[in-house]
Amino acid sequence: MHVCPEDAADIPDTDEARLVILHPKLTHKRGVSDTDATAFAKGATEHRGAANRTHRNMLVYLAGDRDRIDELEHSVREYLGWSDILAKEDDLNLTTSQRNQATERQAKASETADARLLGAYQWALVPTGQPIEIQPTKVEGQAASLAERVSRRLGNDGVLTVQHAAPAIRHQLDTTAAKLWADGHMTVGALWRLYAEYPYMPRLRDRAVLNAGLTGPQLLWDQEGFALADGYDRTSAKYRALVLPTDGVAVAITDATLLVRPERARVQRTAEVPDEVPDGTSPDPGPDPGPSPQPDPAQQPASKTRFFGSKRLQADRYASDFKKLADEILGPLGATPGVTLNITVEIEAVARDGFDDAKIRTVSENAATLKFEQDGFEDS
Repeated sequence: MHVCPEDAADIPDTDEARLVILHPKLTHKRGVSDTDATAFAKGATEHRGAANRTHRNMLVYLAGDRDRIDELEHSVREYLGWSDILAKEDDLNLTTSQRNQATERQAKASETADARLLGAYQWALVPTGQPIEIQPTKVEGQAASLAERVSRRLGNDGVLTVQHAAPAIRHQLDTTAAKLWADGHMTVGALWRLYAEYPYMPRLRDRAVLNAGLTGPQLLWDQEGFALADGYDRTSAKYRALVLPTDGVAVAITDATLLVRPERARVQRTAEVPDEVPDGTSPDPGPDPGPSPQPDPAQQPASKTRFFGSKRLQADRYASDFKKLADEILGPLGATPGVTLNITVEIEAVARDGFDDAKIRTVSENAATLKFEQDGFEDS
């Protein structure tokens, strides 16, 4: 979640759904298609600063209603006024009765401002289509969190997806991704880029939603699903480590993992099954060679039980670097039975001229929301 960014460049370009709460000066009004809020939302979806935005299907905006924002500002001014009086109570020589009255009025103004904040920010602005258009949706509810209200409404409308089953993925493969799947297979990385980049695709919360659908059950996989493979050998025209949904084998999904058409997977799997002798009998195995020699456990190499590693990410492409790290390293490690993953992220940012108040507020609020163990700004 990003609160009141001053510029579209302040909104990261990453492949996970993000809610952008617009500045109170950017409002929307029912029945008006070209408002300050929709103009900002459209521009921020298409560009990040001077560069084109890549993950355009990962953003949703929340704007205040033009009429209700005025009511919110009035209650905030009242709260600030009573707060200022209490801050200067010694200079004003307030009596105990006056101080109690000011405290009561301040608390009431604070409650009013909280209620009006929830009532004012009621327009979810959703990018859709190609070329991009902004679709306003009125968001209401009883939740005390703006983000929760938006998530529930968009989830009910099918605009934000947290579960994406195999038949839904297959539908996209047969329609919007048909050209990429025409060769009989396509990579998961290429499919995810379609989801993240194009607002005419379903908007998934994050990559984990797609991965769960890829590895979930497929009851009618021949008609509504796909097989998975590690790669394709063009010389032999065979898929490496081909896994059918009926195999019951866990697969660690990476960008390079292939989605394979059922008919091609069936052909290869049939060719891999040993031929049977007529009448259903098995071929003669020949004379019994006796028991197989068992390896000496003392001569077996010790199994590796721990992995460790560190990597410095490029500052200008940290999102893609971290994504590769998650897909290529954390994915296979996490798929190991009984594994325990301990992941720590360390961040250091030094600004020669210092960070402005807006940046400090945004980062501090997001760090608190993400439950950072340690965070803070300080003088170097």
